[in-house]
Amino acid sequence: MCMESSMLRKWGREYDDAGLEDWVGQLDRGEKTRDGVISGFAKSAEFSNIMAQSGL
Repeated sequence: MCMESSMLRKWGREYDDAGLEDWVGQLDRGEKTRDGVISGFAKSAEFSNIMAQSGL
């Protein structure tokens, strides 16, 4: 999985370095699986706000 492209697809913006490092770090430390990261994206406040602004 390319974390940068996943973040861009989910949020419609470029990633920030701190956010990318956090998600990749969680993967590297075995704290999250790839599915867990995608779930984290979907459950994030930022993504919820984007969906609400889009009327979804």
